[in-house]
Amino acid sequence: MTALEQVIDSINFRRSLFKQDEYDIDNLSDTDKKELLDWIMDCLSPEHISADGERSATEQKRLTVMYEKAAKQLGCDDIYNYWTNS
Repeated sequence: MTALEQVIDSINFRRSLFKQDEYDIDNLSDTDKKELLDWIMDCLSPEHISADGERSATEQKRLTVMYEKAAKQLGCDDIYNYWTNS
């Protein structure tokens, strides 16, 4: 499973709880991609990555790499400057 698939599966699980439309990885519109990149950027915040200090450094690194790879698979080479460039 690719990083993007993992991220979309996680988001789709949350969306299904609220009966929202789920993302289709094979049919992502530009709006979908922007929403996903916004979500990824939020997930890369220090508070989220560290779970306010509850996650191990190894788990933080794993999540960071996964989110960075997912952003690249969406066509964003530099997620940390995404908001300034979008």
